[in-house]
Amino acid sequence: MKAHENEKKWIDPFIRQNGWLLAAGLTMLIYGLGEAGDSLYLLIVQIGLLPYIHLNWTFPEIGKLMDHQTIVLFPVFMFFAAGRFLAAVGVLRNHLWGFWLGIFVSTITILSAIFFLPLGGIDMLLSLFVVVALLLGFLGNVPLVHEIHK
Repeated sequence: MKAHENEKKWIDPFIRQNGWLLAAGLTMLIYGLGEAGDSLYLLIVQIGLLPYIHLNWTFPEIGKLMDHQTIVLFPVFMFFAAGRFLAAVGVLRNHLWGFWLGIFVSTITILSAIFFLPLGGIDMLLSLFVVVALLLGFLGNVPLVHEIHK
């Protein structure tokens, strides 16, 4: 047996067969990395290396925080970045906790994104796609956690 045949695959073969779970996992992975980039941008703005690009937020309180105290939003952005990244890894590795974490983080995003409009609209749409894809994948022909790997 070749050495690479013994290595575990990064994406579980059962998830590769389930297009919806694969799409949800990859979307959360890319989305989580994007959120991590947003978090890094907040830190860079806070220390003054880059200027804040001013947006007209629906809620003026968010605009005030972004103008004067961007660091306050750093933990919020990191929560979503870490949650999405962990959920993506869990789903792609075929773990049920990844599915539930993905549902949780995406649902919280859908409910809270209204505070971050207009950009929150993109968050809502991506999170809605993730929830629908996770549910369709979970209820599909190739179930999540199809087989326990030894």
